[in-house]
Amino acid sequence: MIKMKILKEALFKVFNLGEKAFIILYGTRGSGKTTLLTQLAIMYEKPSFLLFYRENEPIISNILEKYGYERKNATVKLIERFKPLSAYIESIINIILEGAKAERPLVCTDILSPEILLQPFRSEEDIFLFGKLITLLFLISTIGTLILEVEENPRLMLPYRWFALIELADKLILIRKGHRLRVLYEVRLKLPEVGERWDHEKVWKTLSLRRLLFLTLEKEYGFRPMVSRKQEF
Repeated sequence: MIKMKILKEALFKVFNLGEKAFIILYGTRGSGKTTLLTQLAIMYEKPSFLLFYRENEPIISNILEKYGYERKNATVKLIERFKPLSAYIESIINIILEGAKAERPLVCTDILSPEILLQPFRSEEDIFLFGKLITLLFLISTIGTLILEVEENPRLMLPYRWFALIELADKLILIRKGHRLRVLYEVRLKLPEVGERWDHEKVWKTLSLRRLLFLTLEKEYGFRPMVSRKQEF
């Protein structure tokens, strides 16, 4: 119990929980992003919202069941992955309307999938809807904590529209995986100056990593504190 309390305090500090903040959690598929965010929602005493693609329902349901979801203030909303952008926008608006009634809500979502971030725009309407979606996500961070899960694509160093997120985010957190070990890093990027071309390769080379936390991921119970290494709380 004491170890889990320490873990909770460390994660709250890493993810700015309870503050008005826009946090990005970035990592490869299978690194534990959805599991981690579900645990955070359970740990958070105030209202929290989980807006995820329906394919992640088994992961979310397992963690909620293990930690007694019925006693928590977490609301789960699921959406199909390949819906039009307008459907995602409607979901975000509903979250904002509900969250605005709560005190410092936590909203965790993976609604910006690789296909949204990587595919070229096909029309002016696509550009408008993407901009509206980003704006609405940012609005959540003005009433509580928004943690946006973004899947890392190993074929590309950075998503084409990464700048739209980085410019708004208060913190970018990278999760790296071993066998059961997970390490959280704060990523700092040297952003292009006004008028400079956004060169993915150049930006990637300028990033710096600050290690934040070691965790272990257990298949049945989610994340646990790792005590065999020196923690950096």
